Amino acid sequence: MTGYSEGDLDGPNAGDKDLFAVRLRPDGSVAWATQLGSAALDWTQGAGTGPDGGMLVAGSTEGSFAADHAGERDMLVVLLDADGDERWRWQAGTEGMDTAFEVRQTGEFIVVTGSTAGSLGGEGSALGDRDAVLVWLDLDGNLVEVEQFGTGAVDDATGLDVAADGTVVWSGYTFGSFEADPAGQADLILGLQAMGG
Repeated sequence: MTGYSEGDLDGPNAGDKDLFAVRLRPDGSVAWATQLGSAALDWTQGAGTGPDGGMLVAGSTEGSFAADHAGERDMLVVLLDADGDERWRWQAGTEGMDTAFEVRQTGEFIVVTGSTAGSLGGEGSALGDRDAVLVWLDLDGNLVEVEQFGTGAVDDATGLDVAADGTVVWSGYTFGSFEADPAGQADLILGLQAMGG
């Protein structure tokens, strides 16, 4: 499980809120706990199984967690090994609010769902108030590709899973007209996608 702490859960607090990850045994006892953070606010949104039985953690930071802080809030991803030791961390953002919601491994890639209030891919401007994004990393935590999409309103990609054939299944919501006229205040969006598709 993942979460955040304002105290010393597993080591000294780095500042404000720190993210943590805990692996429990089937009997509920703690196998390991890891606490990580910057001098600012850091927290997690989702977790997934990583390479070699490790854990992937996705969330946000308002500090310099793995790179220089880009703006209001940056996306972050951490890979912990099967013993809870950090293998790498990744951070990216725009001048606005950027959030990573879920993270999964699919073959030789790691995919992250999230949202951005800027141009996370670095091409042009945002499509609306907030755009949905799929971020692809390699297994060493290097950025491979950013896919940014949405309407003129608020769009978030919040859910994520991977099908048996490696196809990414993502879900989220839109306040705009994504593929059809809006049915209400916020409508469900769902997609199937392979990298570059």
